[in-house]
Amino acid sequence: MKKVNEVKKRVISRSDINSFFDGLDISIFLNLSPFISIYLFEDFVDLNLSIILITSLIFLSFTVRFFSGIVFEYFDNFKHNIYKFFCIYLIVSYGLMLLLPGSSLFLGFIFICLNRILVGYNNTIFFSPLLENNSRTMSQFFNVKLWLFFLTGILIGLSFCKILNQVYSNAQLINGFWKVGIIPLIIFILVKFLFDKNNRQINDFLNSENKIFKYDFGFNDLKDFFNSISLLLPLIIFLLFITNSWLSSFVIPENKQLSEISYVNIILIVLVFICSNFIFRLFKRFLPFNVVNISAILVFLTLFLVSNNVTSYSLDLLKFTISVFSGLSLAIFNLDAKINSNSFNNSYTRTLNILFLILSLIMPIIIYYLLFNSIHYQNIYLILLVLYMIIISVHFLSNKLKKSD
Repeated sequence: MKKVNEVKKRVISRSDINSFFDGLDISIFLNLSPFISIYLFEDFVDLNLSIILITSLIFLSFTVRFFSGIVFEYFDNFKHNIYKFFCIYLIVSYGLMLLLPGSSLFLGFIFICLNRILVGYNNTIFFSPLLENNSRTMSQFFNVKLWLFFLTGILIGLSFCKILNQVYSNAQLINGFWKVGIIPLIIFILVKFLFDKNNRQINDFLNSENKIFKYDFGFNDLKDFFNSISLLLPLIIFLLFITNSWLSSFVIPENKQLSEISYVNIILIVLVFICSNFIFRLFKRFLPFNVVNISAILVFLTLFLVSNNVTSYSLDLLKFTISVFSGLSLAIFNLDAKINSNSFNNSYTRTLNILFLILSLIMPIIIYYLLFNSIHYQNIYLILLVLYMIIISVHFLSNKLKKSD
């Protein structure tokens, strides 16, 4: 009981810290991706295609989360400390990036893939709330902390890269000084390795609960996934926000303003997320969940019928609407989840891993279309309209089947 009380007093847990690391890592790598692409692939492929290739490799850390169950089967009765194991190999993988020579296609591909795979598996374990010492002590608002720490990592990563751009010229960064951006990640992992002493229980967790990372794709898994698929919306906005410093310079002129996500949009998402999260908890889940999704259908249908690409007002309205529903999507994610139950742990982890897999596949496609194709606002509204129609249909179907049982 004493241990439980101690955990209850924690303001920041291990999963919160790694949420910050996840945001910091993707922010630094994605922000520096143009310099990495020129440094490695300038002599081999077109610049725009090399950027798409590098971003695809960077998002590999999201892709591998879905396949965690395959790897974690080999951690049964693992005798070494898994926490220290990942820390050491992450430091090694970042160190190899520092040693990477320019215009080295083969080594660049191998070293980047190795690093992104290790980062992805590391974050699969530590990003979720599964490793709290006792799940009964988890705050019902852990979902707020998790995404705020993730976003904080993104913002600090962007700030560091901005300083890097001020200290070094573009020519210096292209010639290899982008590697300085990796140093904070190495320091962060090293500090975790040296000062986190209470980490042995991770071995016990993986030995007993690695089935959490496996999927049977039953109806419950599919229902949880479709109920949470709108979470892709804020995640896409966050990742596009990271690319602000360079993406608008590469896209075709028609997409220049569309590709720019401002701090105003991010602040709006956070405000809507925090305020609605506390307001929604005053009601039962079915009310805010249905209200948000039905409202989204009505709003996106209306905007699909009346929108155009002519005025700046149309673009501002598009970004405002997406920001509002991004914040709402974060708020209704696992709104009334019973966080003490194993079924919640399974659902939460599996849903996030599938969403990150999809995110890793669609982000290079989004960047490709921004680089080479004019995007009409009506098409965006249509995609969002179909998305929310699927969400509400699956939700009503699951409720109907539950009543019939």
